[in-house]
Amino acid sequence: MPKCSENCKCGKHYKSPEHRANLSKSLKGKKQSVETRKKKSLAAKGKSHFWNKDLPQNKSGWKHSEETRKVMSEKRKLRVTKDSTREKIREAGKKRHQENPQFLATICQKRENRKTKVEIKVDEILTELGYKFEYNPAHERFQLDFVIKDLGVNLEVDGHHWHTIEGRPEWDKYRDEVLESQGYKVVRIWDWEVWKNGEQLVEERLLAI
Repeated sequence: MPKCSENCKCGKHYKSPEHRANLSKSLKGKKQSVETRKKKSLAAKGKSHFWNKDLPQNKSGWKHSEETRKVMSEKRKLRVTKDSTREKIREAGKKRHQENPQFLATICQKRENRKTKVEIKVDEILTELGYKFEYNPAHERFQLDFVIKDLGVNLEVDGHHWHTIEGRPEWDKYRDEVLESQGYKVVRIWDWEVWKNGEQLVEERLLAI
């Protein structure tokens, strides 16, 4: 990081590698109090990065360019999660659920007011068809989409992007088998099917059960 001037001695804009190493060593293992962190956060609020005045004052409303988003999207597609990593994530989820059974229910409750556009559409279709349902309930370690209790149906709305990535179809199949073994009838529809002919499709799938 460059100095703010040739004779800069303010200590804010430039620190030598040796100075930074010593500073890091002296702070190792120390934790700032909640009060101190709040004070620092309030002091920095609304300030731009002093080394680059072109950066926005804050990240609110700041969007990546279309070109940058495309590059980021392509890089995400190339990511492959190792089986060992997936297993660790699953085990961590199970442990968290065992330690706090209400955890998933809390997450579902927070999501209640954050439905996706396609979920809002399905919500409207089910309401128009006269079905009584529960949106996003927690069931053991699973988070369901729409549960129609009278029919014993779990209606899942699958986004094409997320439900076609590597490993997800296998997980969905395993999830369906577990739910079906517990008495649920699982109905899955794609998001693009909802937009194409949602009301007729949902009615046909539910009547076919």
